Amino acid sequence: MAGMFDMSVVGLETITDFINVCEKNDAKLLRKATLLGGRVILKTAKSNCDKFKEPTGNLKKSLKMKALNPKEKGQQSVVIGPEVGPKAKHNGWYGFFVENGTSRSEPKAFLRPAFDEKQNEATQKAAEVYAEGWGENIIKDIEDLGDILGGD
Repeated sequence: MAGMFDMSVVGLETITDFINVCEKNDAKLLRKATLLGGRVILKTAKSNCDKFKEPTGNLKKSLKMKALNPKEKGQQSVVIGPEVGPKAKHNGWYGFFVENGTSRSEPKAFLRPAFDEKQNEATQKAAEVYAEGWGENIIKDIEDLGDILGGD
């Protein structure tokens, strides 16, 4: 039998470890970028609450943003709206009725106009943060690779 040879791959675990570190760093950056983009819409929604008279200011104070756990890698989303429930410092349970109106009151939308008005700006902000952080992440990933390989 001519041409027989033996081959083994060394360092496959190191490559896998490095890929896992890169994915973790990218997920953190994506979360940060999404939160900063969402902050643009949150600020606008809060300023929209100033347009109608609410004696307590409770609805404006109840507006919060929360990052959701991603269902798939490479995805991130946030939820913006009134904080509700017994543990909420400022319970904005009635925010739905203010936004959409009732049979006795006209709608005073504050969330939808904020989203419609600032959607592109929020996307741009998230993209900028992600792009800026991406270069930093590459440097960090290379440093982490050195740690994985046992270097300094």
